[in-house]
Amino acid sequence: MNPVTQREFISTFRSVRSLALLLIPAVLTSVLIVFQWPADSVVAQSGNKSLQVFAMFGYGLGAILCLLTPVNPAVSLVKERIQGTLELLFHTPLSRVRIYIGKLSGAILPLGLSLLMTLPAAAACYAMGGITFGRHLGPLYLVLILGAVQLSSISLAVSSYSKNIDSAVRSAYAWMLLLVVGVLGPYQVFQGSENQTKVFVSDWLRHLSPLPALMEVLGHADIAGHGMISTSSSLVRYCIVSCLSILILGLITGQRLHIRIFDESRASGVMTEDRSSLQRLLRRLFFLVDPQRRSWSIGNWTNPVLVKEFRCRKFGRASWILRLIAICAVSSIALTYFAASGVQNWTVEMIGGLLVVLQMSLIILLAPGMSAGLIASEIESGGWTMLRITPQSSFSIAIGKLLSVGWTMLLVLLATLPGYVIMIYLKPILEQQVLMVVASLLLATVFTVTVSAAIGSCFRKNTPATITSYSILTSLTALPILIWIGRDAPFGFRIVQNALLVNPMSAALSIMRTTGFEDYQLVPGNWYFLAAGSVVGLGVFWFQIHRLTQPD
Repeated sequence: MNPVTQREFISTFRSVRSLALLLIPAVLTSVLIVFQWPADSVVAQSGNKSLQVFAMFGYGLGAILCLLTPVNPAVSLVKERIQGTLELLFHTPLSRVRIYIGKLSGAILPLGLSLLMTLPAAAACYAMGGITFGRHLGPLYLVLILGAVQLSSISLAVSSYSKNIDSAVRSAYAWMLLLVVGVLGPYQVFQGSENQTKVFVSDWLRHLSPLPALMEVLGHADIAGHGMISTSSSLVRYCIVSCLSILILGLITGQRLHIRIFDESRASGVMTEDRSSLQRLLRRLFFLVDPQRRSWSIGNWTNPVLVKEFRCRKFGRASWILRLIAICAVSSIALTYFAASGVQNWTVEMIGGLLVVLQMSLIILLAPGMSAGLIASEIESGGWTMLRITPQSSFSIAIGKLLSVGWTMLLVLLATLPGYVIMIYLKPILEQQVLMVVASLLLATVFTVTVSAAIGSCFRKNTPATITSYSILTSLTALPILIWIGRDAPFGFRIVQNALLVNPMSAALSIMRTTGFEDYQLVPGNWYFLAAGSVVGLGVFWFQIHRLTQPD
């Protein structure tokens, strides 16, 4: 047996947390089957009920694997690099191929055990009738296994380039979101276009995602198809493209597994004073706000903890904030451009729904990574001891910490507003709806930041705090959408509406009258839930800070 695989596999199950994560897929899928099991022990011969339950089983299992897969491989290499054991590993007789295979298999084997534990639930679906192994169960587990290997491969590649665990986890989840959802965008735009080259490339690009193949296996229409019939099998295409992507990612990561990884040099650069007058002028124009310039002293009425967070955290620096704002502004304007140009007959309401999804994706991706480690990173690095001896009160520390994340998230949220402005220009009657959508997204941002901070304050290490925060908030967003997919079959209207009440973005989609959400009345119920959660999160966060600032 590969010694790296053995070491990774054993280390994974040394903690109770890993065993809990192993049981999550089995428990959730079993509960789903139990709730949908026929009460009178009679199964319809048509098999419609079992197909509906099987669809929910497949989507739920896919969502859980997407949440759990990036964690272990994302921290695998960077953790060894920080601990100093990666260099020792390179000096062993093991080749780079065996090291990579050991790391990859060590990340996949726990996921394989999780899938094995879901077999009783799959057998229950099979017992309900209407499901075969060759057409349903076999292809489903094939897609899930390929997806787990694909996400593990890209997470290992991210880990080989990362310098710290926080950025590795955040980047792995970002790439997961891009791989599962982002690659579907080009085909959504170019399908039906006269340019067959763009259609062909975007069609193959979208099969990097397991979603089209998963929907085909579960018997649903082709994702983003708009009624167009596809003559090719998404399952076959996904098997081809995913295997190619796994091979390419393996080659990229394998090239990194060498002692040269520690000898990466950085460009020495050129001092500003040594540049020409024109270059100095251009740099002054491009860097109107330069984070490297000597900062002003902290004002008398300024929270010093807020200033400290801005100056020490990467996303607090002006250069990174300006990059985020530029990306968000360009994305929102591009979406509204498609509405104005009539691409695929997109309606303004549909564009509004896409903007809401874009904003919530950014919020879920950025907020937990920045706010979950506000306290845990200080304790782990030893900075909390220095913060305790300052004259700052626990309330001042809590407000300064939260505002440092809140201001960044607010700027990111405001950067997407140009898209809404163009929507109001195209359809002035939407002004009131847009204002309510913006208010709902602001409340969702406050909820995400405060809840993430409250969750992270219960940990003493940054990595488990970040992972737990990502898992809980992503579950609050994804699981209600999963129930919404099964609306009317197998879930009724009341169950779907109650589930959407805890989703941070459902109220905004309902207000925008997005297709599938127009029948649900989620305001003000969803707002009450977000407001109550924000108050509870703020209270827990302040209580934890107050407890930690007390003398030992």
